[in-house]
Amino acid sequence: MRTPPSRIVFWLLPLLLLLSIPPAGQNVLAATKNIEAQIQKEKKNIERIEAGIKGHQQKLHRSEDEEHDLLADLDTIETNLQQQRSKIGGLQTDLNHHEDTIHSLQEEMGKVNAAKEGLKGHLEKRLASFYRMGSIGYMNVIFSTSSLPDLLNFQEYFRLLLHHDHQMIGQFREKIVDLTKRRANLQQEKTELLGVIVEIKEQEQRLAETRQKRAALLGRVQTEKKLYQRALHEMEEAAGKLSTTMAQLEKADDAAAAVSPRQEAVKKTKAAAPDKTNILARKGQLSPPVTGTVTSLFGRQTKKQFGITSFGNGIDIKPEPNAKILAVYGGRVVFADNLRGYGKTMIIDHGQQYYSLVSRASRLLKNKGDLVKEGEIIGSIDEASGLLGEGLHFEIRHGTKAENPLRWVNNAMLTLGANEDK
Repeated sequence: MRTPPSRIVFWLLPLLLLLSIPPAGQNVLAATKNIEAQIQKEKKNIERIEAGIKGHQQKLHRSEDEEHDLLADLDTIETNLQQQRSKIGGLQTDLNHHEDTIHSLQEEMGKVNAAKEGLKGHLEKRLASFYRMGSIGYMNVIFSTSSLPDLLNFQEYFRLLLHHDHQMIGQFREKIVDLTKRRANLQQEKTELLGVIVEIKEQEQRLAETRQKRAALLGRVQTEKKLYQRALHEMEEAAGKLSTTMAQLEKADDAAAAVSPRQEAVKKTKAAAPDKTNILARKGQLSPPVTGTVTSLFGRQTKKQFGITSFGNGIDIKPEPNAKILAVYGGRVVFADNLRGYGKTMIIDHGQQYYSLVSRASRLLKNKGDLVKEGEIIGSIDEASGLLGEGLHFEIRHGTKAENPLRWVNNAMLTLGANEDK
């Protein structure tokens, strides 16, 4: 007996549906292969990023080494410039001494010439009188009120006076010749000193030009260093994200549930309120270390030369030439020496963990351990001080935390030549 087609279809449909459903094992296998493929892909990405990180780390190390060498070169150039300035100062002192000596000789020659001319006029009068008197004859003896011995004695005395005047004129002439020679020698030495000063100033100019080039190169190296640091930071962040993805994929591969990140306790500390006495009582009233124009302000600043943003721990003040640096408040000097990248630096402890710092000085007049009073001269600064010639650098710190110096000093004594980055 033949089975009807409708029955065959009735039985085949469930069978076909059953065969079309894949087994659970096949689903798991496919998912596992997909996750493993993603893991391998992410591993390759991590290896690529790690290679990039290594390359940028090498570039960063090279930039740091180059920066270190340039800072050392700039310190050496700064030391040489200080030595050249000291030489010029010593030579200028010698030159001033020579000019004073020449001036004194000139005055002495004038006095000698005046004395010689006076003696010359006096001698001319004596010679005229001697000529008018003539030799002693019968007429002189007859008509003179003096005796013959007196006349003879008078004539002898007159001759002695003429001889003495003649000798004095000779001595004056010799003295004038000697003074003239001494003046000529001093003029020659003055000319030689001027030549040496010109040569040293030319060397100083060459050193200043070299310093400027080194400073510009240092700026480029520091800019490259910042770029390498930024790229390295971004790569490390990317590597961290990929590592997180890897961990999640491996957990998914083990069919583990997603685990929420653990919470970490954050400890907050309260800063102790400062004692509002002493230097705190003068906040906003202190005199700045120098008067002048503020060229760089506290906080985030964009350097126009390189177009990069940095955080300034203090302010830069461009003072008048050869300005004196004053202590902003009384205290004890805890540091007074060269500091790499800062030049000649002085740090004063004002008590209550408050410190003031001045750097790029051309000369420091106080040593470590010295006590200073408010307004006391502690150093000097010239136009070229500092590696980049930005004037005096000034900071106020409470412990290690930098504070805005403009909130501490009397701003009426400064010209604000920079706009604060809000």
